[in-house]
Order: sequence, then C-alpha cells, then structure tokens
Amino acid sequence: MVKCPWGCGWEGEPKDYSEHLLTCPKAKEKAAKHPTLSELFKGTVLNGYLEAARVKPLTEFAEGIPKQLKFTERVLGHKATTNLRQKKVIQTIRSDKEIEHLKERDLIEITLDDKYVGKANITSIDKIRLSELAHDDAIKGGFSNLADLQGALVRAGFRYKPLSEYVENRVLLTWEKELLVWKITGEESGKLADFFLEKLRKAGVPLPSQYKDDFEKALDPTKTYEEHLVILEKVVDDIIKKVMGKEPEKSEEVWKEPTLKMWRQPILEYVVEKTVKEGWAKEEDIYKEFKDRGATEEEIKLVLRAFIIEGTFYSPRPGFLRKT
Repeated sequence: MVKCPWGCGWEGEPKDYSEHLLTCPKAKEKAAKHPTLSELFKGTVLNGYLEAARVKPLTEFAEGIPKQLKFTERVLGHKATTNLRQKKVIQTIRSDKEIEHLKERDLIEITLDDKYVGKANITSIDKIRLSELAHDDAIKGGFSNLADLQGALVRAGFRYKPLSEYVENRVLLTWEKELLVWKITGEESGKLADFFLEKLRKAGVPLPSQYKDDFEKALDPTKTYEEHLVILEKVVDDIIKKVMGKEPEKSEEVWKEPTLKMWRQPILEYVVEKTVKEGWAKEEDIYKEFKDRGATEEEIKLVLRAFIIEGTFYSPRPGFLRKT
C-alpha cells in the first residue's frame, strides 16, 4: 500500500497511483501554482508562484525596464545616422513586432548601435502603406530624399515583397530636452566673464558690459576652461574690429621695443610665482615691484597689456592677473 505524496489522503496499490494522480485535487492545486515550460516562455506567469501573475504577461510587470527604440548605422546610412546623433530624426517606420509594447505618449530611450542617444516621447503611431511614403517622411526620418528612405527600408528587412504590400507603423517622436553637464564650474565661468570684460576695457571699447550677449553665445557646455579662453579671444577681436574700426593690437609689436623686451621675462616670472603661491598677482604689487627695479609705469603697463593680448595673462577680476 502507498499513500498519496500530495496529502489528499488517498491510499492504494502502486499500480493504481498513476490513475489517481490524474484526479488528485491536491496535485492539481500544486500544478496550478507552478507554470509549465510553455507558460514561462510565453511570459504569461511571473515565476509560477503568484497566481496574480496569470492576469497579464511578464513584460507588463517590468515597469522599471526602460522602453527603447533601437537604430543601427547599417540601416540608416551616414546622413541619417548623423541626424539621429544630433536629435534631428523625428520619425521612424517600424513593424508591429518592433512596437508591440509601445504606445502613444510613452517616454522611450533611443539607442544607436546599442549606445544611448537620448529620450523621446512617442507623439503618434499610425498605419501607412510603405509605397505611400512621401518626401516629407524622408526628411523627418533624417534622410536627404525618398530614395534614401526606401533604401533604408530594404536594409531593415522590408525586401521580400513590393513596398506596396507592406502596411507598417509610422512613429512620430518628440525629443526630450536633457540637462547638459557643463565642463566649466561656476567659478570658472565668472573668471571667463572677467577675462572678456577686461580685454574689452583695455582695448578701449566703451561700455564692455553691453556685449553680454556675445559672451553668453560663446559659452559651450562641451568646452573646457582653456578652450573657452581661445574662443573668447576671437570674440573679443571681432568686437574690437567692429567697434574700433581697426585690427586688435598684436603683442609682437610691443616686444619689438628693446626696453620693453628687457622687462618681459622678469614680469612673467613674477606673475607666475605669485599665481603659484597666492592664486594671482595684484596689479598694484606688480607696478610697485618693478618701479623699484627701475621700470617706468608706462613700460609696465605696455608689457602687461602685451601679455594679456597674447593670452599669457588673464584677469580673473579687476586689478588682478593670473598666468593662463
């Protein structure tokens, strides 16, 4: 005699157990809580341990996993790939399978060859016969013309029958603006503003603060502090040329004067030493130091001006100089 291992209370001969198992209520109850291999692959249950999982597919429980639309350079081609990186692509053609878990107003991640590009909202999804796509659809997709779009569709797999026989999904996107991480700090931004204003002042440009817009337009979140110095140098030169009607003064012209050449290296070494020790050099200290050494005020002024013009020194704030 054997007892039912499922605990229903049945007892009988071993040869009768298989027949009993088909009707055992306890065995059926346990089986209902454990998924079949087929159920697991279809995603119709979570783990087989939660009855509630049978209410919806596994994919709908994964709220934490971001939804994505994937692009590849192989399909897009060079022009559309460039436009996608610049977030100029606002439309894509997709099969039902590719968007089965997406719907309008979803916020999704856009990837290119599995690399993150940005986030976009799905504005609309509508059906369209691929042979009815127009030039406007090509432009929205980042392509130069309709022929390029059709070529991409072929590379994407829509090549086994005429385009007129494919009715697919036209997905319209709106890119989400994301915060940029600046490569310069707030303190460095202030130093750049001082550098910009000081150069305009020394060039004799009236009311340097009126060129605030030019300064702000020159700022680029992808550039470093040193790169901004070069960019602002050119902006200042353009302003001087426009306002003063002359080319910006060149430092080489100053160094031609023998007496000024004599003070170049000592002043440079002094400002470098002060920058290392104290973070900057006070202009009044520079004038005092080199007047004591025998330089005239005009000579010191011209040497400092030349260093600022060539970018060796900059002014983090009025009355102070630093080695760039």
